[in-house]
Amino acid sequence: HLEQRKRQMQKHNRHESATKIQAVWRGYAVRMAMQRRLQQEADWQRAAMEQDAADIIKGAFRMKQAQLEANRRRAELSPEELVGRRQRYKNMQARQRPPRPVQPTVPDASSEALDDVGPSIREQFHDVIQTESATLIQAAWRGHSVRGKQPV
Repeated sequence: HLEQRKRQMQKHNRHESATKIQAVWRGYAVRMAMQRRLQQEADWQRAAMEQDAADIIKGAFRMKQAQLEANRRRAELSPEELVGRRQRYKNMQARQRPPRPVQPTVPDASSEALDDVGPSIREQFHDVIQTESATLIQAAWRGHSVRGKQPV
């Protein structure tokens, strides 16, 4: 009976030892996997930051190159051409729309509210809506076309 008890204890000790070894190994493996994962994330972040920095530098370089090219072209212009360009620029600024006068507004834009109002105010309100709509459409188109022409 003592011999059987001794074998059971040895078997139990081996089992506990194997469990302990497995636990230590699994802990080590998880720590190493986490360390690799953290290193990989740090590498990705560093690569993203380097790419962002490179993009900023490329953009600044391209802008400087465009400025130098514009200055070079401007230097090649004759004085008459330069005066002509300046005059066209001044004319363009003069053609820009002056600020609109303040239009009277109707408190409620619904058709029922406009029915009680005389025809002149109704027509005036209609013109305001058309003007505002046209202005919004033009502004959106100009913004779109300017963004499309910008160098990358």
